[in-house]
Amino acid sequence: MPKQFYLPVTDEGKMTWLNNLAVKLPNHAATLGISTETVTSVQNDANMFSYMINLVNSFKAGLGERVGYKDIIKNGPEGTAIGPVPVFKNTAPPTVVPAGIFIRLRRLIRNIKSNNNYNESIGSDLGVIGAETDEITLEMKPVLKIKMVAGKPEIIW
Repeated sequence: MPKQFYLPVTDEGKMTWLNNLAVKLPNHAATLGISTETVTSVQNDANMFSYMINLVNSFKAGLGERVGYKDIIKNGPEGTAIGPVPVFKNTAPPTVVPAGIFIRLRRLIRNIKSNNNYNESIGSDLGVIGAETDEITLEMKPVLKIKMVAGKPEIIW
């Protein structure tokens, strides 16, 4: 039975996966010959990615409040109680990391899996083994349709 790719698709899933890796990697670093610098790098990556996901989610959640406030001050009836001005939370960002977090992590996981001391127990603990799937992706074929839109063909699959 084929296995799915171990890395989740959504940002929230990736954040959870990366946080698990950052917490558990130190437990296996010596066995796998992973340096302290690499462990620290993964932990910094996890902190930065979590910070950015939470920051974006905070902005999304606060967007309605901010737009509502803007609309009231723009066109609200005179005398409307508007409350305090929405503010951004002043949270210090974590250590800045280089671009390409998941590019680096895929390379690290490839190195971990090729290590002679790697086993399925370690892979399971680190979350780098994909789940079993019934799908046989090599036998899958796309279903394509073509329709004309504004005189141009559009492929739907």
